[in-house]
Amino acid sequence: MSFSFSAQQLAEITQGTWLGGVLPPENLTFVFTDSRNFVNRSGGVFFAIKGERFDGHRFCTDLAGLGQKVFVVSQEVGLPDNCHQLLVDDTLKALQDLASAHRKYFSGKVIGITGSNGKTIVKEWLFDLLGTTFKTYKSPKSFNSQVGVALSILNADDDCDYYIFEAGISQINEMQKLEKMIKPEIGIFTHLGKAHSDGFASDEEKFFEKCRLFKHTQKVFFQDRIQYISLFPYKGEVVRVGNDFNSEYLFAFYENTFTVKTLTQSWNFEFHNKDDASKNNMGLALSVALDTGVRPDLIKDKIDRLQAPSMRLELIEGKNNSTIVNDTWTNDPDALSAAIDFLMQQKKQSLTCLILSDYPEGAGIEVYQKAADLINRKALNMFVGIGQVWATKQELIHTPYKNFFQNTAQFFENIERLSFDNKAILIKGSRRFRLEQIASRLQQKTHKTTLEINLDNLAYNFHLIKNRLQPDTNVMAMVKAFAYGSGNYEVAKLLEYHRVDYLAVAYIDEGIALRNSGVKIPILVLNPELQDLTKYPAYELEPAIGSFAQLEAFIHSGLSIKVHLELDTGMHRLGFQLFEKEELLSSLKTAHSLVIQGIFTHLAASDEQNKDAQTYQQIEEFKEFSRFLMTQLNCQPILHISNSAGAIRFAEAGGNMVRLGISLYGIDPSGVLAKELKTVFTFKTHITQIKNIRAGEGVGYGFQNVENKERKIAIIAVGYADGFNRKFSRHNHFVLINGQKAEIVGNVCMDMSMVDVTDIKCYEGDSVLLFGEELPINLWAEKLDTIPYEVLSSISQRVRRVFVSES
Repeated sequence: MSFSFSAQQLAEITQGTWLGGVLPPENLTFVFTDSRNFVNRSGGVFFAIKGERFDGHRFCTDLAGLGQKVFVVSQEVGLPDNCHQLLVDDTLKALQDLASAHRKYFSGKVIGITGSNGKTIVKEWLFDLLGTTFKTYKSPKSFNSQVGVALSILNADDDCDYYIFEAGISQINEMQKLEKMIKPEIGIFTHLGKAHSDGFASDEEKFFEKCRLFKHTQKVFFQDRIQYISLFPYKGEVVRVGNDFNSEYLFAFYENTFTVKTLTQSWNFEFHNKDDASKNNMGLALSVALDTGVRPDLIKDKIDRLQAPSMRLELIEGKNNSTIVNDTWTNDPDALSAAIDFLMQQKKQSLTCLILSDYPEGAGIEVYQKAADLINRKALNMFVGIGQVWATKQELIHTPYKNFFQNTAQFFENIERLSFDNKAILIKGSRRFRLEQIASRLQQKTHKTTLEINLDNLAYNFHLIKNRLQPDTNVMAMVKAFAYGSGNYEVAKLLEYHRVDYLAVAYIDEGIALRNSGVKIPILVLNPELQDLTKYPAYELEPAIGSFAQLEAFIHSGLSIKVHLELDTGMHRLGFQLFEKEELLSSLKTAHSLVIQGIFTHLAASDEQNKDAQTYQQIEEFKEFSRFLMTQLNCQPILHISNSAGAIRFAEAGGNMVRLGISLYGIDPSGVLAKELKTVFTFKTHITQIKNIRAGEGVGYGFQNVENKERKIAIIAVGYADGFNRKFSRHNHFVLINGQKAEIVGNVCMDMSMVDVTDIKCYEGDSVLLFGEELPINLWAEKLDTIPYEVLSSISQRVRRVFVSES
C-alpha cells in the first residue's frame, strides 16, 4: 500500500487544525515541499517548509492559482475559499511526524546508512545487490536531510522486503529526528572523515551524534578504520568490515579479485574499481548483502557492472534550439520525478521529451507502471522508450507522441524520422544502454573544454546573502555579460524560481532574449540604446537613464516606460551629478509619460576598506540627491545603491534593493563571506596526447623551457582562444591533473597548451582542472594581475557551458 491518509488522520498526526473547520473530502496520497513538483491532481498536499534560507509560504498563492487545494502551513495564508489550510506549529516537524506514521506500516526491514562520505554510493550498490533477490526500496539520490528523509519515507510503498535510507547531519541534535523517522533494524556506518566537522566539537562527538541513528538497531556494520567502534553506545550487534584481522567480514583485493572472508566462508568477486574508497564502500555493500542471504552467484553476475553513481544532472545546449538534460549515468526510478522537475524548471521551449531506457533487470511491472503514471501526470509531449520491456508496455504511456525501440542501435537507425528540434529533452537510462551516445548526437557540437556552472551552489549563495539583508530588501541579480560568462537564460530561470526580484542586463538585446525565453520578472537595461525605443514597453524592459541626451530621447518618444535614474555620486562614469539636480528636475517635470521606477548609483570602492570614507560620502550624497527628487516629484521609487560588496559591508547604505553580481557566483569582493560562499564555476579540459621529451629539447613555439633531463609532457585541449591566458606560459602557472600540480611549459597556443606530467600518473583522456574548488579562480586573477570579473568574462563562447544540479 502506498501513502494514504484522510484529512482527519493528517490533523491528528501533526496536531494541526483545519482553518475554517472544512476538511478536504479526498484522501491525501502524495506530499511535496517544492513548488516545482506541483501536479494538478487530487490527493496532493503541499507542506510550506520554513528554513533559514527559504520559506515555502511564499509559494502558496502561486500554487493555489495553478489548482493546488491542500496546504500545511505554520501561518495563515490568504488563499481562495476552495483551498484547505492545516495550521500546525512547525511544518517541518509535521512532515516528519507524518513520515514516522507512514513508517509504521512497512512490512520489511529498514537499513539506515550514515557516515561522513560514501553513504550514497553504498546505498546504490547495496540496492542493486539486494535487488537480485528481494523487493527493495531506496531513498532517491542523496535525499538524506531533515526534509529529504521524510519525503523518501513518504514515497515508499509498504510491501517491500528491504528499505534503504541514508541519513546526513551537520550539527548536534539533528540525528534524533532522523532516527525517529527511519528506525532502522540494520545500520551501516560508512566512514568517519572531515566532512561537516564545523558543527561538532570533535571527531568523537561527531561519531556519537551519527550513532544516534542506531539507537534501536539490531545489527550495525562499521568500517574497521573507525577508531571509536569499541565505544559504540548501544546494544546492537557490532559487525566490523575491512582488512583488520579482527573484522567479522575481512576483505582483500589483489589485481581484479575482491575476496571477502568470514570465520567459516570465503567468496571471490571480480571488481575493477581499485581506489581505496571504492574498495571500502564495496566491502560494506557486499557484507550486508551476503549477511541478508543474497546468493554469491547472483552477486557475481552483478558486481562488476556496478559503477559509482553520478548524482548530478547536466544541462547542455542541443542542436536546433533544443535543450538537453543529461542524466545517463543511472536509471533510478525514484529519481525520475526530480529529473523531470529539473527539466521543467530550466526549459525554454514549450515542448518536452523524455528518452528513457528499460530499468535494471529484475524490475517488476509495478516499477514501469509507477514511471508511466508519473510521465502521464507531468504532461510530457513526447516519449521515447528504449529496451525490450518498454516495447511491450507501450499502452502505459499516454503522451501525444511516443516511440519505442528494442535498443539504442535501433533508435539510431530511426533517428532521422524523429524530430527533437525546439524541444527540452531529458535523457535518462541504465548504463548498459549507452544513452550517452544519444546525448552526444543531439547536443550542439563544441570541443570538450567545459565551463561547469553549479546551479545548486548559485542558489545557495543567493539565499546566504539574502538572509543577511533586511527582510524587506529586494534583490536585483546581475546577469549582464552572459551572466559573468555562465549563460544568461539558465541563470535567470534559476534565480526567477528562487524569487529574485529583478534582473539586470547590459544591453537591450540581452533583455529581449530573456523575454523570448520565458523570463517574466522585471529587467533593468543598464546601457539603453536609443534607435528603437518602442522595444522597451513592448518587452517590458526598464532602461537606466544617466544623461540628458537619453532623457530627452525617452521624453520625446511619448512612450509610457518605467525608467531608473542613474546618479553619479563619485564614480564619475555614468549618471547625473548633484550640481545638475535643478536641471534634471526641470526635465523630469515634462516627462509625463515616464514612470520613475527606480533611482540608483554605483559605489566605486565598497570592497576597499581603506576607501570607506569615500564610500560613506557616496552614500550620503545619494541619500541627499534621491530625497530631493522624491520630494519634488512626489514619487516613491525603488532605491538601489549597494553592489555585492556594499550589500555585505554597508548595511547602513539604505535603499530597498541591492544589486548582487559576482558574489552570487561564489566570489566575495568584500572578504567577509569568502569561507561561506560556494564555488559555482569549474573550468576544465582534458589530456589529448602524452609524449616523452628527450633531454635538451624545448617545447612548443620558440623551443621554450629546455631542460637537461627527460620529461613527460601532456597536451591539453585549451588555449588563449578559450580564455586560457598566454601569460601562463613557461612555468608561470599550473593546472591540476588527478589532484597534482602540472606546470605549464612552452608557450600557450591558440587551441592547446602543454604541461609537465613527468611525476604524475595520468593517461590520455584524463580530466584537467583549470580552475574550480580545488584551484580557486582568485589564483588566476592574481597571476594575471587582474580581477575574477575579467577572468570569467574572458572565457570564450566556444567553451561549452554545462549546468549541473544534484536536484
